[in-house]
Amino acid sequence: MLLMLLIILIDRRANGQVYLADKTDKPYYIINDELTNQWIKNLLSKLKSSTFKIEEKPVNNIHNSRITDTIKILKSGRTEIEFYITEDRLILQSAIILDTTIVLDNKIKVGISKETLSKAAKEEISNDLLRIGNLEGQQYFEFKFKNEILYSIIYCGIPD
Repeated sequence: MLLMLLIILIDRRANGQVYLADKTDKPYYIINDELTNQWIKNLLSKLKSSTFKIEEKPVNNIHNSRITDTIKILKSGRTEIEFYITEDRLILQSAIILDTTIVLDNKIKVGISKETLSKAAKEEISNDLLRIGNLEGQQYFEFKFKNEILYSIIYCGIPD
């Protein structure tokens, strides 16, 4: 049996945000509900864009098998954004952003410097792997840097 020990460090900063990191500081997690919600809202608005190829898949609703929901996948270049759609909800389920054309907000997009993201998050970033998400950790954006330049943005969310 393999036992993994993860030490969580909690540090409250003056601006009221909570920062969590594992012992190796990879990935570094910044809790920022406001930025996370703002970026999710921006990606939800992409559903109305005509620049994406759209795929739709019917799926059974997890709460009521008699109801069919829809998974809608938007594709453009090396970017893929997936939505879960019910009768009354539109949920961002996942996103893989590898192109410079998708802008989250505040000029946050693939190809920017680590310093630009640091200014938007209002926190110094030293790691090459960073997650910014909500307090519960159910929704977060993962930013990967190479040579101080952002080369991928991945969104992970738990739809229920």
